[in-house]
Amino acid sequence: MEVLKMKVLEVENLLLKERIEYLEKQAGIDQLTGASNRTVFERELEQALKIIRGEVEEHRASGKSLSVVSIISIDIDHFKEVNDTLGHPAGDEVLRGIVALLMKSVRETDTVARVGGEELMVLMPGADEAVAVREAEKLRAKVEGLSFHSYLELKVTASFGVISSKNSTNAKILYELVDKALYAAKRGGRNRVEIYKEKSENREV
Repeated sequence: MEVLKMKVLEVENLLLKERIEYLEKQAGIDQLTGASNRTVFERELEQALKIIRGEVEEHRASGKSLSVVSIISIDIDHFKEVNDTLGHPAGDEVLRGIVALLMKSVRETDTVARVGGEELMVLMPGADEAVAVREAEKLRAKVEGLSFHSYLELKVTASFGVISSKNSTNAKILYELVDKALYAAKRGGRNRVEIYKEKSENREV
């Protein structure tokens, strides 16, 4: 009888865990880190771009009209090596630690999201490219100095790409451009911040 009760309890706990995971997904929260997920990020970016394009009305407590939004794209350098050498628990702690740092460092109006395995993004409404670059550099330095409770010898860095809606008000194009900036940071030696440098080709906005 006692064994049966334990089995029932295990099943109930499993169902509760699955229910919590479902609710977190529906709420737009990344289960591992507590950051917003890709769906939330994309929705908030598109809403900001609609306001900038004048397609929807804006209601801001500050009374200032939203005229620009910037994206910071962050990729943890050599993250696969952390998982391969120390195991996935170490990788999970790195992700949680960096996301916690980002969430307490950015402005209240900003959104921190985990959009891929080790790829994070920060949405900065009202921040132009210069402001976003300064913020990205502060975050880069903080990541470089971050310590991890269970892995005190472990040090990580991250590469940062920055773009603003002054380059385009099309979300797909902004994602493409911020990816190019991020890859430029990686090609440039990692642990650095790069902005997208516009080339001569014309782009539809």
